[in-house]
Amino acid sequence: MTNTVDFLYDARAGYSRELYDALFQYGIRPGMRVLDYACGFGVASEPLVSNRYQVTGVGENDETLAAARTRMPSATFTKVELDRLPFGANDFDAVISAQALHRFDRVIALGEMVRVLKPGGRIAVWWKYNMSDDATRSLSEASARALGSEPVSGGLTGGFREFYAAGLVNPTLRVLPWRVFIQVEKFLAIEAERIDVRQAFGARVPQYIAELRKRLQERFGSDDFMLPISYTQYLYLGTKQ
Repeated sequence: MTNTVDFLYDARAGYSRELYDALFQYGIRPGMRVLDYACGFGVASEPLVSNRYQVTGVGENDETLAAARTRMPSATFTKVELDRLPFGANDFDAVISAQALHRFDRVIALGEMVRVLKPGGRIAVWWKYNMSDDATRSLSEASARALGSEPVSGGLTGGFREFYAAGLVNPTLRVLPWRVFIQVEKFLAIEAERIDVRQAFGARVPQYIAELRKRLQERFGSDDFMLPISYTQYLYLGTKQ
């Protein structure tokens, strides 16, 4: 029996191949009905859509959902109230949520995610964080402070107690390091589109990106190179009883 999948994969997906292999090994397989909760631009969904999962992405922002539809016309992306999903029990084989639940009431969100799952269905929730010695982390933090703002964390703080209290079978945390190289312009474009960055800076996003670009040039001496980035990915996995 195979325990991996050769995912059609592009680093723009934002998460590592090893993370998607972990989803497959946990039982989230091609052909399954998967709900992407608070899907944003559909970044987490893209490798699943490319591998014939039946993906439904839900969110509350028209702009990000429209972008996801344009990029992945074979999937479904729908605007909903995330604290009251318009689905019944047993509608999905798996639910994922990436880099999102820190912006919501996690008890309500997890309650809805569990409710729409069939018995034995899988939940996967994850965040990625720049490692403490990663240059983009320190330069991004310095750029935010230069504009008089606190650094953008973009992730969970204080632990994820709600996940372990959600009544799931054998809730598990996997920690997956990931190191990538990305073009500076691509990195800056992704940073400018991050929902947490947009919420933190609003109309000042271009100022933040310009400050970050300047600091990258000062640190590396050029903007024409492959920028190294080091992440730690925290993947929470659980099964509905």
